[in-house]
Amino acid sequence: MRTSNAALYLSSTKHLAGTALALVGLTLMLAGVIGPGWPVITLALYAAGALAMPATPRTARPTATPVHTADVLARLQALEGRTRGRLPREADTHLHATIRALREALPRLRELEKRGDQGAYLVRETALSYLPTTVESYLALPSVYARLHRRPDGRTPAQALTEQLALLARVMGQVVEELASDDAAALEMHGRFLEDRFRAAELHLTSTGQHP
Repeated sequence: MRTSNAALYLSSTKHLAGTALALVGLTLMLAGVIGPGWPVITLALYAAGALAMPATPRTARPTATPVHTADVLARLQALEGRTRGRLPREADTHLHATIRALREALPRLRELEKRGDQGAYLVRETALSYLPTTVESYLALPSVYARLHRRPDGRTPAQALTEQLALLARVMGQVVEELASDDAAALEMHGRFLEDRFRAAELHLTSTGQHP
């Protein structure tokens, strides 16, 4: 299967550099340094990172670094341990929902990447970047500041964290749901194949006077 231009860009150094700077914007937003204008600032940071990197030659097709599922799952388990008792209750619920979804999806990451599924990028980046960065940025804040400081938009860092983890949990839940839907469709297709195959066999045996 030929890799699409979008997939090539998502694995390019331009995108990785832009994402790294965008995460700086996310960290500043959580800390309350930037207020309601954080989406524009984050987008500008992404653009600055992407523009600073030279374009990848068209002849060079970058490939994603292989993900060792066991290592990533161990890191997620360690993240759960570090956050125990340190997150708001609702944020903690969303964190565990996201990790549960990742545990279901990660073993199939290579399969998703081979078929060019957009969910592969979301799973990879959530496990390796989005989730740990979001949580670690919050844990770096003093606990009282995280719970009580009011940002310019009126939210506390704890509320911002809860919203971001809710988004990650929702998206990862959709990825797992799509995987289950694909599995159900494959099972149904295989069932039809078996039904057609055995019906043909039964007709053949009947026409030759044999009995199954």
